[in-house]
Amino acid sequence: HESDIGNVNQKQQPRVDDLWTKLDNSPKDSEEDGVETTLLFVGDSQCGKTTMIQSFLSPTAGKDPKPTFALEYSFARKKVSSNQNSKAVSHIWELGGDIHEPSLLEIPLATKNIGQVSVIVCCDLSQPHNVFASILRWISLVRGTIQNKLSQLKSSNPNLLTTLRAACAETYSTNSDKNRVKPCEVPIYIVCNKYDLFKEKTVAERRALIQAIRFIAHYHGATLICTSSQESSLRENFRGFLSSVCFRSALKNTVETSPEKPVYVFAGKDTFDNILLSTRSGEPENSRSSLKGEKSRLVSSELEVQNFVTNDGVTKKSWDRISEHLDTIFGPPDAAPEESKMEVEGGGGEREGEMMNEFPEPEVDEMRKQRDAALLRLIQEMDRKDATMARMNETRREGEEKK
Repeated sequence: HESDIGNVNQKQQPRVDDLWTKLDNSPKDSEEDGVETTLLFVGDSQCGKTTMIQSFLSPTAGKDPKPTFALEYSFARKKVSSNQNSKAVSHIWELGGDIHEPSLLEIPLATKNIGQVSVIVCCDLSQPHNVFASILRWISLVRGTIQNKLSQLKSSNPNLLTTLRAACAETYSTNSDKNRVKPCEVPIYIVCNKYDLFKEKTVAERRALIQAIRFIAHYHGATLICTSSQESSLRENFRGFLSSVCFRSALKNTVETSPEKPVYVFAGKDTFDNILLSTRSGEPENSRSSLKGEKSRLVSSELEVQNFVTNDGVTKKSWDRISEHLDTIFGPPDAAPEESKMEVEGGGGEREGEMMNEFPEPEVDEMRKQRDAALLRLIQEMDRKDATMARMNETRREGEEKK
């Protein structure tokens, strides 16, 4: 098929509202049979989000990607096979990894778009000590915003809410863990990047980390995939994967859990038994023959699995147990960005949430300050519009009731 892909952030402009001016001018899908979707990338700094997007939009571009400040917007589009005059459009957002302002998620995860949104949570396999905490942190932020939007759908569009929940439940309808998982109503994809460096770890180390990531993915109803921008086969596979996510075409419904291969697990195809009792190639091993690896495993029997994950979900104790298990192998994770603070002399005391800038760059800092201010203004304007629309709907309902 013929495709047409573009990026609105190729060049910075001096006007602080330039991003939003370009966003207003971005292609809109006006044909009835065209598909319009939204894709949000989140993850820690330097995990490869920008490289993935650039590789998808401009695979032949040789330029090194620039760091992402605040929120970046791109788009991809392709012709719809059933109608050559119509194009499917995917709006691609990337949240900077050092951003700790959850309100920025309100833009790509707007209520009006929630039925067409997908989220990609990226992690850096070359930093295995950070992976577990990073994925949990980003999923928590994303799901918190999504739940707020779903609550709004109860009154604004209950039919859509029902549809989303039904599709979510269908993914696990035949899974033995359907009563023990908490899948998200919005599709989530966990992308484990820099697999080429991860291969240098021992098989036991790879198995331990992949086990933890599979656990998170299964519990939250996410699809899991490993990739690398340095290996052509993985890079091309991921481009195909991303195209399917952007334009809502079918993904391969398969499972590959061997720690000796790039892992791929489609949502709803894993089980806690396979994850927690597995030691080789993703297949459960009889507990009687697992003495050799007993100390390196989280559980050693099906009974322990039942206690580890109950019908009430995963307890904090169980999450902590996984975290501590990984700490013994890779060491503790680095402090999260939002946990960093700075001391200010002269009576100001501790300024909460303010990051220490070790390497100031005046031009970059000023541009980021302008961009953050523009984003804040946009969020405030969206809030005002939502409030106005809510009042209009309420007035209309009151008028209808009087009639």
